[in-house]
Amino acid sequence: MNLRNLVYFILFFAGPAIAQQPPESIPMMSSDAIASHGAFYVGGEYVGEPGEETMGGSMYVEVMVPKEIKHPNPIVFLHGAGQTGYDWLWTPDGRPGWAYDFLEQGYVVYLQDYPARGRSPYVPAVNGKLNMRTGRTLEKIWTAPTVEDFPQA
Repeated sequence: MNLRNLVYFILFFAGPAIAQQPPESIPMMSSDAIASHGAFYVGGEYVGEPGEETMGGSMYVEVMVPKEIKHPNPIVFLHGAGQTGYDWLWTPDGRPGWAYDFLEQGYVVYLQDYPARGRSPYVPAVNGKLNMRTGRTLEKIWTAPTVEDFPQA
């Protein structure tokens, strides 16, 4: 392919992508209601040979504290179905999620990632061999449940 054809090729395919305008506004979350935001790990056990131990089975927990706590009991978000605690922060279209709704109402909010998932460590000696799913399997589970034989179809 000569240089002229390469330039035409790039302009033909990249031009429309470059010309697209960004969205008028990107949904944002105000941090005005947050007094503190942190994370910690709970649970777990040391596994491995002496001098080569690693922590397995621990769980990552993110905590957000509002500037004004209006409720004595916190909200603890538990995820499921292969998700993580991060899913409570945002909606699929980018808007602030449930965690911020409760935070703005004055609740302390805890978001956890089950052991061996998301931001929690995955340790094969504790959690077993990591099995990878194929693209087709993920498609069947997450993107086309209505056309597949999936329990939630």
